[in-house]
Amino acid sequence: MSEEITPIHDSGDELSSASSALHSFEDLCATDERVLAAARMAIDSSRRTIANAVNTSMVKTYWVIGKELVEAVGERAAYGRHLIAFLAEHLTAEYGRGFSERTLRDARRFYRTYPKWHAVRAELGWAQYRRIMRVKDCEAREFYASECAVSNWSERELKRQIDTNLYDRLIHTQRARALGDLAQLDFYLNFFDDKFRLPNDGPSIGILLCSQTSDAVARYSSLAKKDNLYAAQYYTYLPTEEELEVVLRCKREEHERSLAHELTEGEGE
Repeated sequence: MSEEITPIHDSGDELSSASSALHSFEDLCATDERVLAAARMAIDSSRRTIANAVNTSMVKTYWVIGKELVEAVGERAAYGRHLIAFLAEHLTAEYGRGFSERTLRDARRFYRTYPKWHAVRAELGWAQYRRIMRVKDCEAREFYASECAVSNWSERELKRQIDTNLYDRLIHTQRARALGDLAQLDFYLNFFDDKFRLPNDGPSIGILLCSQTSDAVARYSSLAKKDNLYAAQYYTYLPTEEELEVVLRCKREEHERSLAHELTEGEGE
């Protein structure tokens, strides 16, 4: 009579097999999540690229329309009103929303504000530019455009910053700091002249370097009448060609406004 032998499995082998299966499952899960994350990143990047391209294309469209309006109308205000109404009627009928008379007037203002396309920031959309264009001061406009692009402000955040006069508040802070710096500079000049100036030396000269020169500092400072104190504007980096063009345009606009004001006063006399 033969005995039946039942094989005995090694429990260690079973545990090893189970552990291996668990690790394989975990590896698969990790791979799943990695591929999912990569897919999400690709989709989000693509959507951002498409959105940016659409924004840039729309901004360029309004800029071109504004250019055509300005060049066609010239100084003929009555014809300008007619042309805007004509375009609004036909473009709205053909393309739907986005071409109202108000929007077309904004397009004309947009081109007048930025007559060079390369001065337009690709990071900003049409809604943001409509906000920025309503800022009257040229340098303030450039400040908000730059901050909006760098800080990635939404249109809502941009509106909040403009409504709370961020630019004016920063300028006020800079002016207050400049006044204190002027007083300190005057102290150093007096101290140097008193301790180190020789009888045959000319008066010491102090130069205050400012990120922005301030007429208010010169006007209200008790040191304004001194001939040996100067304030000069400087940049902490080399400006680009576009930034230089913006500064020159701002200065030209200021000069033209000043000249127009002088001419108006002369006619009144």
